[in-house]
Amino acid sequence: MARIAKPVSFSRAIAEKREALAEKRKDLAELQAQAKEFSTAYAVVNAVIESAKQIGFSKHFAARPSTWLGYSGIYRNELHVTIEDTVNSLRDGAVPALLESIGTYGFNAIGSHDYALEYCASRVYRFSATIGTVDVILRVEANIADGSESCKKVQTGVKLEEVAVYEIQCS
Repeated sequence: MARIAKPVSFSRAIAEKREALAEKRKDLAELQAQAKEFSTAYAVVNAVIESAKQIGFSKHFAARPSTWLGYSGIYRNELHVTIEDTVNSLRDGAVPALLESIGTYGFNAIGSHDYALEYCASRVYRFSATIGTVDVILRVEANIADGSESCKKVQTGVKLEEVAVYEIQCS
């Protein structure tokens, strides 16, 4: 059975915004209720960030907490953290020092990946740890500096893709 479309109206748009706001307030209340659970995780993350500052890898920091009630009735808490800076080398200097430092805080390496585009090149390292009841995902992004002598973005080929093209034709 087809769904009947409702006419658009300003009052309906306002009602939808109010519903979205109520949902965000609910999310905020759940997060605030879990504040005690996050305190230890934030203390460890701040220690990692302080270490990054001392090493000289401190251009950008961000932390995004989230919580939700699982089907089991237990809250699931996550903290996603990003540390980012521009470097001349991935083998010497700040990057290996920071990666070693992160290991001393109980984080396990998940992996790394590179991305190199026409306008940028970066390596992203990912780590995880469970601190209390909070799953912490730590992302370290090392952007390669323009003009770096030890790390360079090099074109290794050209990729050609066949893409199907469609159009509407009416008789």
